Amino acid sequence: MKRYIIPTMLLLLALVMNTACSSDSDSLSPDEVLTPITIKASYGSPAPKQKVAYEETGNNISATWEAGDQIYVVYNGHVNTLTLSAGAGTASATFTGSILGTPKATSVLSCYVKDQNNASALTIDGDGELVYSDAALLAQDGTMAGAAKCNVYSGTTTYGDGSNLNVAFGVNVSMLKFRVVAPMVVPENASATLTYKSGNTEIARASFTVGTGGESLVYMTVPAGALSGEQTLVCESGSTTETVTLSATKANFEPGQTYSKAVSFAGTLDLSTISGRYIVRDGAVITGTTSNGGRIEIPTGATITLRNANIAVSSIYPTLDFRGINTLILEGTNILSSNSRPTIRITEDATLTIKGTGSVTATATSAPAIGGQGSVIIESGNITANGGRFSAGIGGGNGGTSYHFSNITIKGGTVIANGGENAAGIGGGYTVSGSNTTCDNITITGGTVIARGGESGAGIGAGRNGSCGDIAISGGGYIEIYGGEYGAGIGGSSEANCGNITISGGDYSEIEIYGGKYGAGIGAGENGNCGNITITGGGLLVEGGENGAGIGGGSNGTCGDIILSKGSVFALGGDRGAGVGGGNKGACGNITISGASVTADGGFSAAGIGAGDQARCGNITISAGYVDAEGGEHAAGIGGSSAGDCGDITISGGYPIYAKRGDGDTYDVGPGQFSHCGTVNVTVSVSHHDDSSVTIYTNP
Repeated sequence: MKRYIIPTMLLLLALVMNTACSSDSDSLSPDEVLTPITIKASYGSPAPKQKVAYEETGNNISATWEAGDQIYVVYNGHVNTLTLSAGAGTASATFTGSILGTPKATSVLSCYVKDQNNASALTIDGDGELVYSDAALLAQDGTMAGAAKCNVYSGTTTYGDGSNLNVAFGVNVSMLKFRVVAPMVVPENASATLTYKSGNTEIARASFTVGTGGESLVYMTVPAGALSGEQTLVCESGSTTETVTLSATKANFEPGQTYSKAVSFAGTLDLSTISGRYIVRDGAVITGTTSNGGRIEIPTGATITLRNANIAVSSIYPTLDFRGINTLILEGTNILSSNSRPTIRITEDATLTIKGTGSVTATATSAPAIGGQGSVIIESGNITANGGRFSAGIGGGNGGTSYHFSNITIKGGTVIANGGENAAGIGGGYTVSGSNTTCDNITITGGTVIARGGESGAGIGAGRNGSCGDIAISGGGYIEIYGGEYGAGIGGSSEANCGNITISGGDYSEIEIYGGKYGAGIGAGENGNCGNITITGGGLLVEGGENGAGIGGGSNGTCGDIILSKGSVFALGGDRGAGVGGGNKGACGNITISGASVTADGGFSAAGIGAGDQARCGNITISAGYVDAEGGEHAAGIGGSSAGDCGDITISGGYPIYAKRGDGDTYDVGPGQFSHCGTVNVTVSVSHHDDSSVTIYTNP
């Protein structure tokens, strides 16, 4: 096709020659006159070009004019520019300017929206047709077939009233609206570009600023029916380029159609490049190393991957801040650390699920490693959580901050949790006046769990002066728990309370539990309380600390009823603590054995099953199962301790039943030295391992 271009210099030369040769040098031809003109222009629906100012009513999207907008008016091959003079912010506005030439009654003015980003958008092809370079205005054949036509002028020689110069821009295009979740690697308020492609052909492009929370609305127009091949969106910001594939088809882009879609770019957050605040979105991968940390927030609904990341945060921000219902996938080896905020923080009412094949080691200086005010579910992966001062490894925070953590659930994986001073390994932190650092329920249904409480904290349960909800362990797995000094292995801690404790592990579960000094293996800590203790399965080795029961009360602590119905239990009381029952100077409720295999050894001056030294327990009932109970010096095998009382004792079943008193004036079944018990009713055979005679208290 032959191109027809009129260079500016040739045009000027022609004008000079025409002037020189004219017989009337003072007159101008009608085509040389600049005629003032006013045009009222309106946007149809959809709009003819990408704009920021869009209005939505229901499913309809319409554009509005903006200050600075211009339109082209073409007459006799001359391109004239008119500028908006009134009506900014509306769909219909007034444009004023001048046209080179004097239109006649039969003249046609061709009107086009001017592309402000491309001042040379109009060219002339070989056939003399004007071609607009903005793809949004082109018809499929590349011509301007969709351009709006101004009305034929039929007025007088004054062109200022605009009475017959009205035009509506209803171009052959379709509207696209994208709710864009920006790339992860772009901080909030960064600039970005969204490009729409069909196959390898760029169809439309729009620039935008990443909105609050990383979300923005971006509008585009595309030629109707011009799409083919795979459709993609490309988001660019700085050196970052990310692509997503759309499910749109050609049918979505018939004339006048609106295509609306939320698009989330996954992306990789390279930690070596970060600074400031980042909103990490669904599908993101966090990798690399940083000692700066930045501020990494994860809004609700996001599943992100932590891949070989090493993040150290020394500021007041968490390392990772989860703010809704989220999932964290572990890949490779990850190391996280924080200062005065949780390393992995789960905000109020939020729930984080952790899984994967990788590992994470999270360490805080004075906050929980995994904590905050939400809930956590661990399904798989290798997790090590080291709580800071006064803070749990997983759970409640330090005494200066109200971190009432919600529920903790472990379903699988390997979890190692270490509490800081006065805090549980898994559970509550240290509660001081005016703070709330407790936790709700703790549930373990599988996996390997190793938990250590800090001084005055339970291995699993409450921190000092705090509380936790119910604790339930079920399913098969390996569990090894250590209470800190003054804290139980599982349960309460120093001057702290916990709810009911239930262990219903499978027959092959291996559970080792060790109470700290003055704390029970399972039950209460020093001067603390716990609810009922129920064991219905699993293989348990339980050992109380000094003055604490194996299962039951801590020193000066109390627990509710103790029920052993199934499983294999070996319970060793600490010095002055019962194997199953009370701790030193403490108390427990009723003790019921109805089918479990129980071996219980009391410490010095404490019963095997019953009261701790100078303590009290409720009724003792054995109706089934294997029972082997041996008391410490001055204490009964089953019953009272030295100066410690018990309620009624009923043994009506179980085989075999072994009961052996410690040295001193006491009974194998009944009261200990200087103690009392209620009615004793034994209807089955009770023996010693050494076949010596058994002494059973005779009711007075």
